[in-house]
Amino acid sequence: MSANEENFGGSRMPEMNPAPQLPQQNQEELYRQLNDYVIERFRAGDSKAAVIAKLVDQKIQPALAEQIVTAIFESALVEAKREQMTGDEILPAIGGGLLASIIGGLIWGGVVLATNYEIGYMAWGLGLLSGYTVHFFASGKKGLPLQVIAVVSSLLGIFIGKYFVFYESLKNALNSEFGAGASGNLKFFSSEVINFFFKNIGSMLSGHDAIWVILAVITAWSMLQKSGVKTAD
Repeated sequence: MSANEENFGGSRMPEMNPAPQLPQQNQEELYRQLNDYVIERFRAGDSKAAVIAKLVDQKIQPALAEQIVTAIFESALVEAKREQMTGDEILPAIGGGLLASIIGGLIWGGVVLATNYEIGYMAWGLGLLSGYTVHFFASGKKGLPLQVIAVVSSLLGIFIGKYFVFYESLKNALNSEFGAGASGNLKFFSSEVINFFFKNIGSMLSGHDAIWVILAVITAWSMLQKSGVKTAD
């Protein structure tokens, strides 16, 4: 396999020679692909010198190759330092994740009750909301602890949404069966309701639920994932 055919994440390293003759939009796409390629090489552990050599093999002038790689490397280094955790972000991130799970879960549950239809992709949205909120409260930092917080937040939000729908449905069922006001003593966080919820949770889940939950987890996890660029050199 030639260097020109080397692929990372499905992206082929672009051929640079024709770039000056390409329209502006195509040149921008070409250089975007080049940037992605260089970043992937850094993630793979290649040194700057090794990446420069790969570009030179593509008949890019050595000076230009060094300029491109150095600029991308310095940008990656700034990003890696910016997202580096200090430990002070954990408590704010937990607070943000809890806030996202409560608000997101209640909104999702409210939409389900209002429409009488469970919109699956809103569960996916909980993953997006949790990832964004944790990232914001953590001051833009990333890393494994924050990924775990975001995932737990998304799952908790889904749980809250399901529980809210279950609680309201139970109230409606009691009022329908025994008359208005029959659910007056039913407390949201009562042990009886919680136990009844867990006993019946299996009937509330489906294969589609599993798909949206998985997507929510993946989304929350990926949003807090570090760039992975090794900048030791």
